Amino acid sequence: MNKHLVIVVHGIGEQIAGETVDELCTAATTRHPDGDEEHGEISSTEISLAEADHHKDNRNLKLFPCHIRRVKSKPTDSNQVADEAVFAEVFWADLSPAPKGPIWTFVDLLSMILGLGYLALDNVHNNLGKAGRIGKLSVHAFVWLFYLLIAPLNALLLIGAGFLLIDIVAPIGSEGAIAPRKLLLMMGFFTVLTGAVMQSSAFCGTYLLRLFWRGLLLLGLLTILAALASNSSLAASICGGVPENDEDLFYVSCFIANTVQALGAVWVMTILLSFLMIVGVLIGFVGRFLKWLKRKQHALRHRANDAGAKDDTAQANLRQLIYPGISAAMLVLWMIFSSAFWVGLQKLVEQSTDTVKKIQGPPTDGDGTPRPFLLAEIFKDHLEQALGTLGFAALALVVILLMIGIVLFFRRVLRNRTAPFLRKLFVDRLILNLLLDIAFIASSLLLMVGIVILLFGGAGDPENCDLGSDLCAVVVVWTEVLDAYFGIILMGILGVAALIYYFSEFVGSALGIARDIIAYSIRNRCNFTGTLEDNYPQRARIEARFSRVVNHMLDTETFDHLTVFSHSQGTVIATRNLCEDRASKTGLMAKIKDVSGAKCLITMGSPVTHIYLQYFSADFGITRADILPDFRWHNIYRKDDFVGTTIDFLATPDLPCQNSNNAETGVDNRSAGFGGHTGYFTDYLVWQELLKTNLFQLFRKPRSS
Repeated sequence: MNKHLVIVVHGIGEQIAGETVDELCTAATTRHPDGDEEHGEISSTEISLAEADHHKDNRNLKLFPCHIRRVKSKPTDSNQVADEAVFAEVFWADLSPAPKGPIWTFVDLLSMILGLGYLALDNVHNNLGKAGRIGKLSVHAFVWLFYLLIAPLNALLLIGAGFLLIDIVAPIGSEGAIAPRKLLLMMGFFTVLTGAVMQSSAFCGTYLLRLFWRGLLLLGLLTILAALASNSSLAASICGGVPENDEDLFYVSCFIANTVQALGAVWVMTILLSFLMIVGVLIGFVGRFLKWLKRKQHALRHRANDAGAKDDTAQANLRQLIYPGISAAMLVLWMIFSSAFWVGLQKLVEQSTDTVKKIQGPPTDGDGTPRPFLLAEIFKDHLEQALGTLGFAALALVVILLMIGIVLFFRRVLRNRTAPFLRKLFVDRLILNLLLDIAFIASSLLLMVGIVILLFGGAGDPENCDLGSDLCAVVVVWTEVLDAYFGIILMGILGVAALIYYFSEFVGSALGIARDIIAYSIRNRCNFTGTLEDNYPQRARIEARFSRVVNHMLDTETFDHLTVFSHSQGTVIATRNLCEDRASKTGLMAKIKDVSGAKCLITMGSPVTHIYLQYFSADFGITRADILPDFRWHNIYRKDDFVGTTIDFLATPDLPCQNSNNAETGVDNRSAGFGGHTGYFTDYLVWQELLKTNLFQLFRKPRSS
């Protein structure tokens, strides 16, 4: 009896346990023109495995499902004992779940935007020799400001909006209404309680999320202090005096106004840090270019063409520093979607106020004089300051969408071209594309201008503008244009929100690519010095599942052959687990050596070298020699796959680049035409590649002696 173990590791798109192994098993047992194997009985089982052994520090085991499919061959006259192929799935999608429904898609989108901070940290730490200490410090400060102040300040304003809207239900001055100062105090206690509960390890076990909840806790404490100190001389000096009446309302209004101004100030600091990153990388680029130019001239003088070629390769290194583009993307995307959110909320407040007025009539003072909903008016007035960047956010969105359209158009037009530069610029790279990096950086600079105008432009009033006569004239024109086209801008922003709402499933699957990469970069602690080990809890859990499945199968049965199928992010999981260093620690090395027959690794749509090796080389610096011996490595890719293409290595591991003609790769790269990133396991052309040269067989023949 000949037994063949087939391990399958899914990538994005497969969110249901058992879905991937069913796809692979069904495709492998379906008749194909290039295949001649016949099969018999197919059976299915499901078991649960633990991610780790029992340990006193973790009282409850974390279980995950493992789906197994068994395919037996048809007995023949010469072989009455049926051979067997056993398919086992490594399922990990529950650790990077796709959102369900429009609301959770919005939440997932904001989480993805904030999660880009992890990628920026990983990129600068994995390329510290090229980024330098200034780059490292600026990224950490940028991420801290974003998580500790920008996101919590937005959350505080949202909580404040909820409390201020109580005025619509029980107007200030009416019987049973809550005094504004008490309302502010309640808001502070609610914020403190929320931050204190959520930042505990039971709810939040990762570094940046703890920063966010602690930032919210700190802001809640400041809100309580502001409410308690509203009668003090300090509060009067900050707010510019003491009013004769409506003192409570005055101080609530002052608090909201200062919160919005604090948010603007933090935005300025954050954008300046982003600008510092961009300048740092540009200085590095100019320095390297000048050195390259000198060496090139020296090489031409001495006719040393080899030296010049070597320096060309070194120039590719600078492209590994993507943290400025990632940081700019965080800025721009957060500004766009937060602006859209606040615009929508403001319109909701106006609609709710009008509805209440129709039902109950407008609120009145003690003498019966009609008055506005005072707290709702405070909310509306001060949020208009926060919405001052909406026009710039819309313009940034247009720039980004235009660049995406250009890249997608040229991907379609140039996908059959073989020119390396054009393929690398338009076809091979959609994720982390250079042109998209430039668009995000340009948009962040545009937002910097918007913040400056917001703070010093006097809202388009020349008398209050502090930017000089010429710039103030520009600000006035910009404000007039913004006012004239505000409705169109608003419709455009809300239109994007509507598209996300109605196409939430498509948006969720598109977010899956970024979400999977971010899940691999989530940190447990800051690790500024880079000395902490095992600092990636989500990555450790995902990779542990691979070793648990393979160890279980090899412990419980004896197999003659082993094949590992993987797709997308699953190829990163598989290759890391099959490296000799990790395989020796998990016990896989000895057990895999006992498999006497063929051992094969088949990767599809793999970002192993295309993304991970290029941008995170210190943690993912895998080479062909690192993979366990006796493994044949076949990589199947599509020419228009925007996540993974060929598997390529250079002779020097710290200088990765795309070069499909590299003889030192040691990987059999095979093209399966066009078709994007998903659907590899059931693709006719993929199976044509697998079957026509016997890369895969259900029932492999025994090895000849």
